[in-house]
Amino acid sequence: MKTLKMVRPSEFRYIMKKREDDEKARREAAEVAAAQAAGGKKGGAKPPPAKGKAVADVPVEEEIVIDENESPTQELIDVIPEPDHTENEE
Repeated sequence: MKTLKMVRPSEFRYIMKKREDDEKARREAAEVAAAQAAGGKKGGAKPPPAKGKAVADVPVEEEIVIDENESPTQELIDVIPEPDHTENEE
């Protein structure tokens, strides 16, 4: 089941960025779990960050600020997860 909600454009960007970050973290966790299940650090392990790397080389994430003065014009579709199914013998 899905719901449709109208949100502000800045709020839409914030929500989509958060969803993207959550999906990226979920994929990375799945890769780590798969590498551990495969029996160690075979090819899937990432090299540690270089010690001499400057902080300026790391991209700075832009913080998205929600503008309360905008009118809600963007459509946001949320998927509602199905409830857990349990069998009842009666």
